[in-house]
Amino acid sequence: MNRKKIATVCVLTVLTAVACAMVIFALVRKTASIPYSDRFSSNHAEEWIAYGGSWRLKDGSIVNRSDERGAKVVTGGADWSDYAISADMMILGHGGDVGIVARVNEPEIGINAYKGYYVGIRAQDQALVMGVADHDWIETRPVPVRGGVRQLVWYRLQVAVLGCEIAAHLENLEIHEDTWAAMHAETCFGKGKIGLRSLNTGAAYRNIHVVKATTADFTRIASQAPPITQERYPFREADYARMRQSYYERFDLLLDSLLGSAGSVQEERPADELPITSIHSLEMTHKAEIVRIRGVVTLTEPLYVQDGSGGVQVQLSSPNVLNAGDEVELVGMMQDWRRAPFKTNSYRVLWQSNLVTPASISTTQAASGMFDGSFVELSGVLSTWNVSKDGALELIVDDIAQRFTVRVPRGLSDVIPTWWQIGSTVRVRGVCVSGTPELSDSAFLLLLRDASDVEYLSPPPWNQGIRLLILIASGVLVILLWSYAYLRTDRRRMRSILAERELLAAEMHDTLAQSFAGVGYHLQSIRKGLQMNGNVSENLMRKVDVACSMAASTHREASERIVSLQRKRHEDNLLDELHRSATSMLNGAHLNIYLKRSGTPVRLPQDIYDTLMRIGEEAVANILRHSQAAEARLSLEFGKRDVKLLIEDDGLGFDGANTPSGAGRKGMELRARHVNGELLIVSSPGHGSKVMVRVPYQGSARLWAWIMLAWTQLSTRITRNSGPHRQDEEVRDAELQ
Repeated sequence: MNRKKIATVCVLTVLTAVACAMVIFALVRKTASIPYSDRFSSNHAEEWIAYGGSWRLKDGSIVNRSDERGAKVVTGGADWSDYAISADMMILGHGGDVGIVARVNEPEIGINAYKGYYVGIRAQDQALVMGVADHDWIETRPVPVRGGVRQLVWYRLQVAVLGCEIAAHLENLEIHEDTWAAMHAETCFGKGKIGLRSLNTGAAYRNIHVVKATTADFTRIASQAPPITQERYPFREADYARMRQSYYERFDLLLDSLLGSAGSVQEERPADELPITSIHSLEMTHKAEIVRIRGVVTLTEPLYVQDGSGGVQVQLSSPNVLNAGDEVELVGMMQDWRRAPFKTNSYRVLWQSNLVTPASISTTQAASGMFDGSFVELSGVLSTWNVSKDGALELIVDDIAQRFTVRVPRGLSDVIPTWWQIGSTVRVRGVCVSGTPELSDSAFLLLLRDASDVEYLSPPPWNQGIRLLILIASGVLVILLWSYAYLRTDRRRMRSILAERELLAAEMHDTLAQSFAGVGYHLQSIRKGLQMNGNVSENLMRKVDVACSMAASTHREASERIVSLQRKRHEDNLLDELHRSATSMLNGAHLNIYLKRSGTPVRLPQDIYDTLMRIGEEAVANILRHSQAAEARLSLEFGKRDVKLLIEDDGLGFDGANTPSGAGRKGMELRARHVNGELLIVSSPGHGSKVMVRVPYQGSARLWAWIMLAWTQLSTRITRNSGPHRQDEEVRDAELQ
């Protein structure tokens, strides 16, 4: 029966553990599960990770405004397998391609720097393209897009991935033309995330949805796709060239018509007879005239163009489809460009993916205006940051010479990077703008493309801000933990010592003290026998009496020592213990004893307490034996760093300089040295004597006393503020007989 109960309990435990694991696994997977829908319309994209490009959220879409080759953002779960993706996408630029990446693995920054399948539209040949990327690229034969591939037009792309089969459906949402394609992947990736990718152009995406793919979904799309005559991928370069050549021969006329119409709508060719003017020379021109300039786009919002001489802000009359890296030619009216942008009604794109390398300059050069409108790189220390009304981040950066403001547009998330700590050293890249009126305490403004243009160099110094507080708190915590461990160890050691003393006292009581008692008893018996005999000389009787007295005295002293070893002392009762010891040693003698305690009482460690007790007892014994004093004063003073015991008498005194040290004095000196204390004995004939011993709290095993002193002083101050407190007290005992 017991075995059955045990087996039942084990089974229930295992089932409970499995259920808990499933619940935890479900909670972990909740943030990356199918079905999935984006939250771009509510300005949330925290789950997307960017690899290159300049991504941000705008008008319910995720947008890239850079010509960087292979810019992508990735989300989803690495264990996603068969699924269907739907997304609306738009080309924001001239040429290039945009699309969806399925079953993404090992994503990195760079062109084709991932493993997975890519499906997208390409402006170069107006085609729907599909292929496999494995840190390299190979594609199937492109499928012409009905209605062409246009910029600023929304396309809806649906991609179904089932096993090693991929099918795609493209719909032009403006003219509602459909294009279909399908492929079989020789290189099969079984699982992976999803992603959005643009190449050599800007792009916008919205309405991202992911659902489980079924055979019916895949068949519905794949059945509409044209047959693929190329059964296998053209792994040889010659086969790939022949495939591409046959494709262009079939669609040359269509491409010429589409590209020609696109160029006439989007670009107006400027007057070729105008000479090309450098941007730097615009500053030296003071008359209104039409000029032609050439440069590379460095920033899109606002639009800045830069050539070899400098940069300028540009205002277009048509929608801005230029991206960072576009080399453009602009024609417009010359004006005071430092106060107003360069306005142009005519431009054309000469080249793409010509990203500008920032000029590394100092903050003094940036503040001078020499690099106004140019793409630059600066370093400094992050002083503070805040969020502006439009959602952009404004960083205040300092260096030795200047303070400047860095404006970072809102990215994919409202979450501030964890390394943006006040005091961090950063390197920033952006367009320099000086002379801005809204900058009251900054020398110039730096406009960044996105948060990736802020590079972390080093953390804040350890001795600044919250880091210093953390280090101090950590140090205090370590000290407290060490102190606690030390005190626990010391208390354990002291308990062991006290236990050993108790055992030693018991042994001494059973042997030494009883032996003295036996000796005394036999001496008394001998004395009585001699007295009864009557023929014993007086000299012999005196010797027997002395022996009896010595045995009794030794017995009494041994008993006192044993009692002191067994004594359980209480806090702050050293003077009381000395008083009781002196009382027991008087044995009928006459002596007035005065006790005085001053300072804030401190719980003394056992070794200090014992040292003061033994020295005090020895001093009191010397007073009773040799001084013939009528009065003695015992003073105990608790200081901030040490404790002092003073024993004074008004007896005969002695010549301290000429009197040799006896065993008692040497014993007191040895005890004082044992606790790093100081012993001082002052006496002169006819003026009594003084014995002073001073022992510091610090030293070996003094930490507890020092801590208790600090705590007692603090509590005393609190008590003093709340009511009357008497620090010193003097107690006069009655005359002892």
